[in-house]
Amino acid sequence: MDTSEDSDIFMSRIETPAGEQTGRWPLRDDVFTHAEELAGEEEHASADYGPEPELADYGPEPELADHGLELAEDPFAGRHPVSESIESTWPARSVRVSPGRLVVERHPMLAGHAGKPPDLVLKWNAMNDPSQVDVVVHLHGYSGHGRAMNLVRDKEPASGLDFGDPGNPAAQGRTSPTLFVLPRGHYFGGRSGMGYSFPALTGPGAVQALVNDALMRFGAETSSLVTMGRLILTAHSGGGAALMAILKHTDPDEVFAFDALYSSPEALIVWARRRIAQDSGALRVIYRAGEGTAAHSEQVHRAVRDAGLATFQVERTRVAHNDIPRRFGWRLLTDAAAQLADTGAPGAAARKENEEFFAETGWRFEDPESEHDELAFEELYGADGEDGEYAGHNGDAGYGGAVESYAPEELFVDEESGEVENEEWRLDREASGELWPSEHEAFPSGLVLTPVTGPTGHKEEHWDPYATGLPLYDTGPAVRRRKVSARFTVGELAGSGGQVADKARISVELVRCLQAIRDRLGKSVRISSGYRSWARNVRVYSGRQATMSRHCSGQAADISVVGMTGMEIAKVAIDVWGDKIGIGVGDRYAHIDVRGHWAVWTYFKGAADKQAKAEIEAYRAGRGTAGLGGTSAQSPPKQPTGEASAPHVVAFVRAFQQHARRSQDETGVPWLVTLGQAALESGWGKHAPRNNFFGIKAKASAPESSRQLLRTKEVLKRPNAVFPEVISVTPRPDGKYDYIVKDWFRAYESPAEAFSAHGAFLRNNKRYASAFAHLNDPYAFARAVAAAGYATAPSYASALTGVMRMIEHAAGGS
Repeated sequence: MDTSEDSDIFMSRIETPAGEQTGRWPLRDDVFTHAEELAGEEEHASADYGPEPELADYGPEPELADHGLELAEDPFAGRHPVSESIESTWPARSVRVSPGRLVVERHPMLAGHAGKPPDLVLKWNAMNDPSQVDVVVHLHGYSGHGRAMNLVRDKEPASGLDFGDPGNPAAQGRTSPTLFVLPRGHYFGGRSGMGYSFPALTGPGAVQALVNDALMRFGAETSSLVTMGRLILTAHSGGGAALMAILKHTDPDEVFAFDALYSSPEALIVWARRRIAQDSGALRVIYRAGEGTAAHSEQVHRAVRDAGLATFQVERTRVAHNDIPRRFGWRLLTDAAAQLADTGAPGAAARKENEEFFAETGWRFEDPESEHDELAFEELYGADGEDGEYAGHNGDAGYGGAVESYAPEELFVDEESGEVENEEWRLDREASGELWPSEHEAFPSGLVLTPVTGPTGHKEEHWDPYATGLPLYDTGPAVRRRKVSARFTVGELAGSGGQVADKARISVELVRCLQAIRDRLGKSVRISSGYRSWARNVRVYSGRQATMSRHCSGQAADISVVGMTGMEIAKVAIDVWGDKIGIGVGDRYAHIDVRGHWAVWTYFKGAADKQAKAEIEAYRAGRGTAGLGGTSAQSPPKQPTGEASAPHVVAFVRAFQQHARRSQDETGVPWLVTLGQAALESGWGKHAPRNNFFGIKAKASAPESSRQLLRTKEVLKRPNAVFPEVISVTPRPDGKYDYIVKDWFRAYESPAEAFSAHGAFLRNNKRYASAFAHLNDPYAFARAVAAAGYATAPSYASALTGVMRMIEHAAGGS
């Protein structure tokens, strides 16, 4: 390794062939030595897994002023030349560039990311007198090494940043002048301890700033003067969340997503449609069928398939999650329209009538035609709203000064100001001209809002104080009357104090919670304060210190119901959504937010405050069984009136309710639980092989006529479970394992036999004995059954109760 006598700067690089000009140029003094051998690090196979979907965010957008770079949003993002001041320092002469590599231990933009250095890896191929260089930036995913993840050892080999086939050096790879850029993410850990995000790169202009810096370093290393050609962004696994954030304000030429779409792909779809209309660019999405990225990948497929372009494709594969970038990255970098081996079109494989399935809409048997929305994976594994998951900006010694720190009392305020909430409620009533809410009929939604850009930095107009990662949506006049649920409109959720914002965050989870409250009550619920921008939040506090309001993060609503007190509304919220919420109790209204953990306060003072808190806490404690699957026990909701159920729900109830009621008469199992499990397990009856509606297993010793071998998905704690056939075992971020296997399931002669057997199965199995203490509360019964291990999916209980609510609605509350 070459070092100069008067510099402390060291570099790790590929040696220049003998006799060639090395072109040593000084680097900035933020680059330090990187040992070729990582002392003290145990050599072992990669343990880099996919992200926890509920934690697959990209954190807050840090301020980048320390870098001395102007990061103003550019309508021609991806087209920034190297600055003239840099150009003037480089000689204009012909240069032959040999393949090279540079490891940057500390980088000014990335040093604030918690974790271990190095911060950046650059690689380039051979070039002759380059003037333009294509740049490929890769966003890596989570890491099983946690904070100890090393970019060179753990991420670079699996990144797909290869100029040829890693498995076949003789294969022709990318030859156009190209610079690979591999930045290190920010370690935030999360519940799995594996979480990485890219807060320093998700703000407007940040990726371009990194690219400009990389070109400067490349030029210094190679004595060349270059500008950027094409910008290509690639992402693997959890890096997809940062990719979605970047695409909101950056226009790359090509995008490759390697099993990375765990969250809503709307930003990617918007970008792709724009590029298709321009007849430019390329998008390739590779995902694993049946995994957490499938729903959103298939959503992208539906958006681009009609274009019929080889450069805009979504494909599924059976290649292991961590091998996908390495397998396909080099090939797509060589030719964005390449035909890939070991892939297939979404839904292309024909399904035979008796072929085995596992759950997508249900939990056991796959429905190949099911439609998914952006919450599909969140619904499957749950959502975590805990504050402080992105801890690097506050109290993390490993995080630098790029992000302004918050005072602890500011960051972790659990309560909303009573004066502000009351004033917003009063203003809303005055603006509407109504003393109390009026009934508002609507149809089910399915609406997809358009993400937009805006000032979202720290304490800017649309700052997200809890770093939820929720997009900022266009909520202007054109969409305000559109429905976000059966009973609520965009304008209701985007308004506060009678004023509706043109841009707003709206949590889908909040909408679902409010709709559940509306369904329980069967009467109108008015939102006096939904989204409240940070700028408005500061204004309504009128000179006082503004609290870190959940309204600003799109997670909160203040609601009122004619004839009900705030306490009564709060109790209904607990009934329908459990205790993973924040509740503020007012006189005639209640604040509800979906923070993911329990918090309660009141807008009273003195003895009234203490009394109200005691009352709501006692009510919470008395709601039956402990919370399972993320919510507390719930008693059956009251039937809403005047709202039509989905046709497939009505048809299912009409076809099978009689069997469920007969089973209740025979075994005591509440019919609503039986019918709910049947709907959930079979995908509303679409897939019940040989009348097995419930996913009930069979012993291998059972008579052949009463058993069948079916493909299924399981979640287990150990990696070596035994099944008749194991198809795949994939580690999960929570330490468990996703299995795809074939196992023995029961077969029945008729639906009636299956429903009766289900009741007998629960009644005669000791593990479910505790459930029978709740025969008069089907929701508590369902949670007890789930807690006893009826299904291995972690959020089975919450999914089941949601289906039961739909069935009860369709059945007319009988």
